[in-house]
Amino acid sequence: MTSHADDAPAPENEPFESSGDDALDARLAEGVLKGHQGLETAQAAMSAFLIVVAAFLALSPIFSAPFSHEAQRLVVENAPLHQAATVAAGIAEAPHRPLGMLALALNWRMAPGSALAFHVVGFLLHAASAVLLFLCARKLLTLHGDNVPEPVAMLAGMFFT
Repeated sequence: MTSHADDAPAPENEPFESSGDDALDARLAEGVLKGHQGLETAQAAMSAFLIVVAAFLALSPIFSAPFSHEAQRLVVENAPLHQAATVAAGIAEAPHRPLGMLALALNWRMAPGSALAFHVVGFLLHAASAVLLFLCARKLLTLHGDNVPEPVAMLAGMFFT
């Protein structure tokens, strides 16, 4: 039987308990904060949760706000945007952002005239963008070999909110 450095017994002054299963003993002897699969996933989920909480705290006043002047003009007063058959004419009101106008038209179809619904959708899109920014920054920092991708990436997502 060969002896490895990992299999070395504990020093005399340190008590060592064995479960009787060498593989289990090796797993239990590993440090908890090494970024293993479960912990890494938990860190990412907790960071994403904190980013969403920060977004909610920063953007919560919008939930009681009425339509802005621009939204009033582009959505509420833009009658062609309210009907599926004439949505193309409604999008022509802001031709430089057709995707945004299409999103506004879909939002109007789900909750016509509700400023709260528009603000909730805007918040959800903003929070999702911040979490995606965090995930991209986390991946980029990990690729470059930095040792602290979590806090820096999380701050990037929080600053976005």
